[in-house]
Amino acid sequence: VVKPMLEQEDLERYGKRCNLILIDTDLSPNDYFGVINVDDDASAYQLTELIYNMNHRKIAYFYGAQAARS
Repeated sequence: VVKPMLEQEDLERYGKRCNLILIDTDLSPNDYFGVINVDDDASAYQLTELIYNMNHRKIAYFYGAQAARS
């Protein structure tokens, strides 16, 4: 599993040698790697709902720069 910082050609080269899955990328899956994208807003909502239902009430949300994706 890789959070890609490499060019697509490099990822395809690695994908020829091993099973490669990219996370949160604009690239499309192909014969060399798979892709998993996450809906961050929906995930945050589900997590907040879960901890609220566990009777936690002091819930804070912190975020960084828009370009700093987790």
